[in-house]
Parts: sequence; C-alpha cells; structure tokens
Amino acid sequence: MTSKKPYLRVAAALVPVLVLIGACSADGNTMVLVGDACDGSCTQAPTPAFEPAREAGVDAGDVVVPTPARLCIATECPAPYATCGAGYRCVTNLSNDEDNCGECGNVCPSFALLSMRSRCVNGACALECFNAGSNQDFRDCNGAVDDGCEVNVRVDAKHCGACGNACAPGERCRDGQCGCPAPRVDCGGRCIDITSDLSNCGACGSTCPPPPCEPPPPNVRFGCSSSQCGVPVCLPQTADCNHDLGTGCGSDGCETDLTDRLNCGACGNVCPSGTECRSDGVSAKCLPICNDAACRCKPGETLCPNGSCVNLLHDAQNCGACGAACPSQSSSQVVTCEKGVCNTSCVAGLADCNGDPIDGCEVDLRRSPTNCGACGNRCDTAAGQPCFDGKCLMKECDEGETK
Repeated sequence: MTSKKPYLRVAAALVPVLVLIGACSADGNTMVLVGDACDGSCTQAPTPAFEPAREAGVDAGDVVVPTPARLCIATECPAPYATCGAGYRCVTNLSNDEDNCGECGNVCPSFALLSMRSRCVNGACALECFNAGSNQDFRDCNGAVDDGCEVNVRVDAKHCGACGNACAPGERCRDGQCGCPAPRVDCGGRCIDITSDLSNCGACGSTCPPPPCEPPPPNVRFGCSSSQCGVPVCLPQTADCNHDLGTGCGSDGCETDLTDRLNCGACGNVCPSGTECRSDGVSAKCLPICNDAACRCKPGETLCPNGSCVNLLHDAQNCGACGAACPSQSSSQVVTCEKGVCNTSCVAGLADCNGDPIDGCEVDLRRSPTNCGACGNRCDTAAGQPCFDGKCLMKECDEGETK
C-alpha cells in the first residue's frame, strides 16, 4: 500500500546490520574483511573451520575429545525475549508480541474501521487486511493505505472473489462468485430455486395461487414442483401407493406410512420375519429387531435411559454410570474419565506444587524461577537468573567467571 497522507502511513523498516568479521593474514598483521575483495595490499583470510585446534604432539589420526564448555549463570534474556512489565522474566517475545513489538511498550495500532490490523512480524508492525464478519473477505484493491482494505470481494461485482474480477453487467457477486449456481437464479438479489419455490415458481415473482383443496387430502401439500404450481406432494415418510393423487381433491392422499413393516421405505417393501422397520439415520429400512444395547450400541458401549450409547469407562459425561458427569475442567486443568473414574491432570507446562485442589495447577513450570521445570527446582534468584522454557538460564562462562 502507498500512503497519500503521512500521518496514516505505517512503515516497517528493517535496519541492516553489517557485521565485520576480522581475520588476520599469515603474518598476523594484515586485517581483512570477510566478503571484501583484496586489492593486492591484503592477504585473503583462510576459510573458517569449525573444529578444535590440535594440541602439540597430537597426530592427525588421533581422536580429540573437546573440553566441555564451562557454564555460568545467565541474567540477560536471550534474543528476541525480554522482560516487559511485572511478572516472570524473559517471557515477552519482541519478534511477534503485538503489545511489545521490537521493544517493550511498542503497541501495533489497530485500524478496524478500515478493515485493517497490524501484526508484529520479526519485531516490526506490518499491515494486513482484517475480516470481522463471517461473510467478509476484505482486500486492498487500489493499493492505497488511506482507505485501508476497501473491497469485500465476497459481494463486490467489480472485484468478485479477487481484485479486478468483474462480473457481467447486471450480474451480482455472491460468496465470491458471479451469478447463482444452477438451478438457482437471481430473484431480487437472492438466489432462488425456481423449480420448487412457491413465491417464484418457474420464474422470479411467479407466486403459486392458494391450493385447490382446503383442507388438502391426508399427508399432502400443494406446492411448486418442476416449476409447476398446484402439484400435490407427499409429506416425508408417506407415499401414494394406490396412485389416486391425480384424481383431484377427492383422493385419499398419501395414505401409506413408509415406516410400516408392510411398506418399509417404499410401497410394497415387506420386512421379513425377525426384522422391524426403523430408521437407520437416513431412511426407513428393514433391520433386525432390537430391544436392548446388544444391537443398538457398539461393543463396549452401554445403552443409557436417554437412548444414547456411551462408553462408561471413558465418557466424561457418563463416567462409571449413566449421567455421572465429571467436574468441568478449568483453563489450567484437563478432566478425563479413565476406567470409569474421573481424573484431573494439569495442562502441559503447569503443575500443582502446593497440593491445594482449590487453586488447581497454580505454577507455570516454564517460567517460575522457584519451580523451574519441576516443583521446588529453584534458579539463583538472588543473582537474577530467570527460568526460561523450563530451565534455569545458563551461558558459557566468560574469562575469569567461576559460576
């Protein structure tokens, strides 16, 4: 985006840092910069080799065991972490914290009225389009920051689905697509199926007249079918098995119950002995007669009085018995049902160090300097040593350091 107004411009600049790496020449006097070309007055630095130097008297074929680095207490936060405000130390990531972006207190601004927001990316606030509603997909189609993300490509006919994708003249944009999906057509800004809509039967605005029969025959409604008004239609789970609907208002309507074992799901479909007509969740079918959990529930499940099949060994809402729900879990705890017994455990990284069930998992083992990684594991708080990711922060010792 390019800004026409300086006070609205949001810039995110990355300041390059030039690291000059010095290397001595063979005579130990000439300094060269890695990456610079020599003009004849310098000696090219050798390629760095990441291996320990051999001690005197050690042959090339001998195995050299490097001396372990001595570790000392660290008190400074490792980049990009920092301590911002009260609380645990080194918990703020300056590279992605939108309230502390690049430095403590640097809040990335919000531009909700312009359908924009700024996020912290690599320590700098960067703009992006923001959608507050479900039917929104705002984009910056004109490239100007002044008006933000000005186009909702889900409904904009000039930018339908993407910037610059224009619909045909008179065609509307819905859900990011031009026009209506077949068999629906555009009726006053709505996509209508004119093959079955009573108010738009066969064409937009073509309303079906009142039904010819009042009341209609049993289990019948007169509607729009195949773009024709006044067509008698059977209600769900019923059928006109004697085919007399066409005789008019004097017919017996849709007289057959399709959940009956003599017409199970279809006219004349008789269920054999040992079966019953019941729904399988989709339609009526002939299924084995079932009066208990043996045929209604999966192995290991119990049929509860409310008709649901549950596993009493693992269902937290029915733990050990139907309706025996475990306590609701908190943000720091996970409640599970194990072998029919309710069990409460801490969320990963948290712990109950005081043994008090009232305050739950009160300790953050990733950050607490008095319970770092485990209850009771103390960092050197007097020296200012923080707990970082569940470990007391350490560093390689400087020359002369002993701890």
